[in-house]
Amino acid sequence: IPPSEDYHIRLLPKHVHFETDTMIFGDTVVMLAYDADQTIIRIENQHIAEAQRAQFELLWNASSSMHNV
Repeated sequence: IPPSEDYHIRLLPKHVHFETDTMIFGDTVVMLAYDADQTIIRIENQHIAEAQRAQFELLWNASSSMHNV
């Protein structure tokens, strides 16, 4: 993937992987599980959204830039 000012990609250590995606927008958190059940959870709560943003920031800061690897 070529570098771009439109997006930033960071990588966690190889031993860390997720079988889910999480999207955070406004006061909403959406979690998707890519398993046989294909579970989708939507939560509208300011405090949960803020907690998920904080967790994202922790992971972002613990990761390394894809273009520095």
